[in-house]
Amino acid sequence: MASNKDFTARTMGLCHTLVSTFSQSWLKRRDLAKAQVELQIPQHGLILSSVTVSSVKPFLKILTEDVLKPSDEDTALTSNIKRKMCSGFKDKYESAALQDLLAKACLLDPRYRGKSHR
Repeated sequence: MASNKDFTARTMGLCHTLVSTFSQSWLKRRDLAKAQVELQIPQHGLILSSVTVSSVKPFLKILTEDVLKPSDEDTALTSNIKRKMCSGFKDKYESAALQDLLAKACLLDPRYRGKSHR
C-alpha cells in the first residue's frame, strides 16, 4: 500500500509540475499548439483547473435547496423563475452517469471529502 501511495503522490507531483509549466509559459503553450498541428491531432489546451468539476454538485445543492428555494415572500414571477431554473438544472444534471461522475469528483476533492453530496 505504501508503494501505491508513493506512486500516486509522485504522479500527482508530475501532473502539478506539467500543469504549472504550461500555465506559466506562453512559449510552452505555443509549442504544444504547433506540435498538435504537426501531428494532426485536435488542438486542445491543458485543463488548468478542475475546480468547476468538483464544485458542480455542492453548488447545485446549495443553489436548488437554499438560494432558489421558494419562499412566501416571493412574487409569482420570482417563484416561476426559481421553479424554471431548478427544473433546468434537474434536466441537465439528472442522469445517473453524470451524478456518479460528479460524486466521484467531490470524493476526490479534499475540500469536499467526508461531506455527503449524494
